[in-house]
Amino acid sequence: MSKQIFQTDSTSRWSKFKWSMRFVIFIAVILVAVFITMVIIDNMPNLPFRQDYRSVVTASKPYLKENKFSKEYKGFRSFFKEKKQHSNYAQEKAAYLKRVKRFKGNVDMVTEKYIASWNKFDAGIRSAFYVSWDPKSLFSLKQNISKLNLVIPEWFFIDPKTDKLEINIDPKGYNLMKKSGVPVMPILSNNYHQEFRPEGIGRILHNSKKRKELIKNVLQQCLKNKFIGINIDIENLSESSDEYLTVFVKELSQAFHSKGLFVSQDVAPFNTDYNLKELAKYNDYLFLMAYDEHMILGEAGPISSQQWIQAAVDNLTEKVPEEKVVLGLGAYGYDWTDKGNENTSISYREALSTASDTEAKIIFDEDTYNLNYAYEDDDNVVHQVYFTDAATHFNTMRFGTEYGLAGFSVWRLGSEDSRLWQFYNKDLSHSAAARFRIGGLENLSGSDDVNYIGDGEVLDALSTPHPGSVNIEMDNSNILISDEDYLSIPSSYQIRKFGKAGKKQLLLTFDDGPDETWTPKILNILSKYNIHAAFFMVGLQIEKNLPLVKQIYERGHYIGNHTFTHRNVAKNTPERTFMELSLTRLLIECITGHSTILFRAPYNADSDPASMEEIVPIVLARQQNYLDVGESIDPEDWQVGITADEIFKRVIKGVEQGNGNIILLHDAGGDTRAETVKALPRIIEYLKKEGYSFITLSQFLGKTRDQLMPSIPKGEEYYAMQANLTLATIIYEITNFLTALFIIFIILGIGRLLFMLILTIREKRKDKRLTFSATDFNNAPLVSIIVPAYNEEVNAVSSLKNLLEQDYPNFNIIFIDDGSKDETFKRVCEAYSDNSKMKLLTKPNGGKASALNYGIANTDAKYVVCIDADTKL
Repeated sequence: MSKQIFQTDSTSRWSKFKWSMRFVIFIAVILVAVFITMVIIDNMPNLPFRQDYRSVVTASKPYLKENKFSKEYKGFRSFFKEKKQHSNYAQEKAAYLKRVKRFKGNVDMVTEKYIASWNKFDAGIRSAFYVSWDPKSLFSLKQNISKLNLVIPEWFFIDPKTDKLEINIDPKGYNLMKKSGVPVMPILSNNYHQEFRPEGIGRILHNSKKRKELIKNVLQQCLKNKFIGINIDIENLSESSDEYLTVFVKELSQAFHSKGLFVSQDVAPFNTDYNLKELAKYNDYLFLMAYDEHMILGEAGPISSQQWIQAAVDNLTEKVPEEKVVLGLGAYGYDWTDKGNENTSISYREALSTASDTEAKIIFDEDTYNLNYAYEDDDNVVHQVYFTDAATHFNTMRFGTEYGLAGFSVWRLGSEDSRLWQFYNKDLSHSAAARFRIGGLENLSGSDDVNYIGDGEVLDALSTPHPGSVNIEMDNSNILISDEDYLSIPSSYQIRKFGKAGKKQLLLTFDDGPDETWTPKILNILSKYNIHAAFFMVGLQIEKNLPLVKQIYERGHYIGNHTFTHRNVAKNTPERTFMELSLTRLLIECITGHSTILFRAPYNADSDPASMEEIVPIVLARQQNYLDVGESIDPEDWQVGITADEIFKRVIKGVEQGNGNIILLHDAGGDTRAETVKALPRIIEYLKKEGYSFITLSQFLGKTRDQLMPSIPKGEEYYAMQANLTLATIIYEITNFLTALFIIFIILGIGRLLFMLILTIREKRKDKRLTFSATDFNNAPLVSIIVPAYNEEVNAVSSLKNLLEQDYPNFNIIFIDDGSKDETFKRVCEAYSDNSKMKLLTKPNGGKASALNYGIANTDAKYVVCIDADTKL
């Protein structure tokens, strides 16, 4: 019976194959069953940060407080009707609105155009205050810079310890302003680290040498950066007289005006610290901060009621011409508590978000044009919320326009109602405002904007965009918004920020691990300095290092999810992201017995996300009850070729600049983490020497480790997890065994190769000692060429002919016909039966291997060469 090549008569091979496949299928079925079970019964741990808010019933008109302003001033309607003789009105003072184009710096035509726009009554000054400490401020600036003809950034500060100028110009904001060509007038402030400090500026005001030095440095910076001037914001002075402040402003004004630059100053309403008549002589503009009618540490009330604004403007214009007054709009709110120790400043979007969470009714007070509501938190503390919106600002700007003021300024970018920008750069005189389509203000669009609530570097996605709406009633005779009803509250991407740490408290985090080479070294360093860090692990790396994951947890560190494959989450489908996060969480759970609510997105770990690529991972992770742990200090130690010195310097720079509290390093990924390991002890020792301490995520978030990594309760999920752990361990050990076996085989293979090389060299040397001539066949070793053939009648004869033509003196050819069905053997016999070098054999078909063995059995040659019959040599 004929057989295929390499076919065997033994049945053991097939039996072994069948049992092997049965075992593999059995294991696969168990794995799939356990996996499906774990996915189905997977219970996501609850977040320990949710609060239960309740709305509080409030009166429809909660603020009808009788005071001197409400008695004397009846509001904007009354002002429009009475036209009481102030020093000037807009229609009477158009000639005064032409500004002196003092700026002579080397700027482009775009900036000149902006400055020229101040001359136009239909625009006037349209400015806004920008702060670098709030990412929403930069986002708003990007969206609305075209609506502004002046930006006032908070960049120049007076150090209260050194009495020197401290400059903090953020590159992103600066580059955006420079690219747009909008005029920039930075603030010079004693608001040091968000606290108005009187001591440093006090010493400067009383020392002529220090005044001159400060003025010189400020002027140099303005000229260097092509700013159009300076805005002075000096508050909370401890002076018995206004004399020294006036002298300072006078000297600064003389220096700036000599270079063609503008000078402006922020003044608070009804503040006796200012000699307004004198200050008006030296300032080109005075910015009236017509907000904070009720301070954050005082009693609850409107941010800026219409009567209070009117009184503040009247009070200022008794001493200052209207054409020098820029009216400030307070675009924010306050959340007051009954106790008063938890009062907070809030943005418009934060006010709406809290109202939505508490289901509180937002009330537009037609007496003040401010908004308010109340709610009760889960500690039974009652909160009163007051804030402003676009309707507030529309009415205020209508008043300021009719009053003939120089323009307006928004405090501050990032906290405002975005509807403001629909009319902010418009002419709001009576005739022009009457043509404005007020209906556009009734749509509260949900957008891709990102609104942050709170502070910190840990992020929680509260909501995704959806639209809202309001109903607006107009007073058509005065072109004022008389009433506003919030029908539904809109939402954008709402990101709540967590985490509190002191100025000198830091948190170490590591991404992309664990790695069997570098992670143990990092763990030893952390143990040496008694620091507990957070490790954000990749599922594929966890599979390779099960004992190391357990060791990390048992040493008191925190473990977070960094996806399974480290793919960019923003480029995944939601289904893939769900699977990657679930698989990684399951691995963490089965190894440590604890789950985790900690997550960090690959490639997008910034604690101030703004783009969709940065927001999408947070939203998708939140659907599985994860908090996104961001970072603010990233030395990018993953870069190829980076040195330990560079890593050290970047970390220290980020810390000293006050970028944040969370440091990002890597314990895996790339070819090596050797430089990170070298830099880590230096970073820790230097920062500790400078007074910094390293805290844990529990301290940072105010939650226990078990709340952040809750234990898995015993139940069906627990036992399924144990089964999963057993299988994972088996696979891990098998993988390690196979890896070790593979290495052993490589070593043995290399050893065999070396052994064969040695034998070959020895044999070659031995052969060189053998001497024989072409006719001395007795000295040449016999070589048999074995040629098996099956159905090769076409090629066999020619192949053998080629073999016979070689010049080796002592060889023979053994031809074996393996039961060919054609005339292979007949053709060969006809051609070579009488050739002394040919030995022609035939046998029943048994496969090529049996034919070769048959040929070898029929030779006594020292050397054998096996060649297939269809091979041409």
